[in-house]
Amino acid sequence: MEKGGTMTNNISPIKEKERLIAIDVMRGISILGIFLVNIFAFTTPYLYVDQAEYAETKFDQWAYQFVDIFVQASFYPLFAFLFGYGLFILKNRIEDRNKSFRPLAVRRFSLLILFGFLHAVLLWPGDILFVYGVCGLLSLLFIQLSPKALTSISITAYTLFFGFITLLSVISEKLGLMDDYYESLIPLANAVTDIYQSDSFIEITFQRFIDWKSVNIDGYIEIIFAVLPFVLLGIAAGKSKKFAVTERNRRFFKKVLLIALPIGLFLKGMPYLLGGSFVFEVIQDYFGGAILAAAYILIIFLLVKDKETFFSRSFANVGKMSLSNYLIQSIICSTLFYGYGFGWFMKVSYSNLILFVLVIYFLQIIFSSIWLRKFRFGPFEWILRSFTYWRVQIMKIN
Repeated sequence: MEKGGTMTNNISPIKEKERLIAIDVMRGISILGIFLVNIFAFTTPYLYVDQAEYAETKFDQWAYQFVDIFVQASFYPLFAFLFGYGLFILKNRIEDRNKSFRPLAVRRFSLLILFGFLHAVLLWPGDILFVYGVCGLLSLLFIQLSPKALTSISITAYTLFFGFITLLSVISEKLGLMDDYYESLIPLANAVTDIYQSDSFIEITFQRFIDWKSVNIDGYIEIIFAVLPFVLLGIAAGKSKKFAVTERNRRFFKKVLLIALPIGLFLKGMPYLLGGSFVFEVIQDYFGGAILAAAYILIIFLLVKDKETFFSRSFANVGKMSLSNYLIQSIICSTLFYGYGFGWFMKVSYSNLILFVLVIYFLQIIFSSIWLRKFRFGPFEWILRSFTYWRVQIMKIN
């Protein structure tokens, strides 16, 4: 591989296509992982309770523990990484057309921020689009840097910030500050539950705004440090051609996977292996989640073969419509779980929620496959793309 991004001669057009399939497969699997985490939040006052306490039966406990270890805090970093990778690809495409990238990017991320705010207030407060839009704008300050510089900045910033957060958690636990934390929130959790179970769309909308604000506005520093480093790592991966399918890359990824997977699983399982501890939970999420996300990226890259399969195509179709599928999940869940809809809030067990997610995701695989036979983009992708290029995009496949 030459400096400046020139691809080596041993990468055939088929191999380059495999790279694109792998990225879409990762997006599709990320949408499933994010949904598995989000579904518990759709049916509980998640900001005010320990969600593990709502696992009443053994099946519910197993369902929660599975998501907590293998999914929680691992798929938003993966999706942020892919967001950064996609940003770099978009930059190349725009500049290949002799157009200025920054005005189009600013327009794209501004609309994404608007999408995110409306999504949070009207559908679900756990939105990720707003922060991705903000981090997209911030990434423009770094996008010209070399892959090595981007990687160094990302890993250093993330490690230092969340290392400091871990240190604070150790101090808090030593002083006993976390002992009665969730108990102090019980009255608030009950009040929030009453609101989400009510049939008042206005009250629920106002509560969604409060919940969204507490994470995205009041805690903006933490949320930016949790997402932006992975966006920059995605840009670095795009610049360095790390997803170009060569034997050298495969050998390197296999070696890294042998290290990342066991470490990630151990860190994610710390609260269960070493006993409940607030410190272990912090390490589990911020360090275990990130390392396991890296392992998932490597696993998917290594599993996607030269020839497109039914398995890879199914996930890839969902990934090509990741924005639309993400919002469709929220539309469905907002309608089913909140009081102005079917009122399932706090009424569905964790094990049944997992089954619900798998059914909806299976239907999304079918929907995405049918849609993409007739249209080039998902409906929300089409809006975002048209706004980005400031021109109505051709939607239908001739």
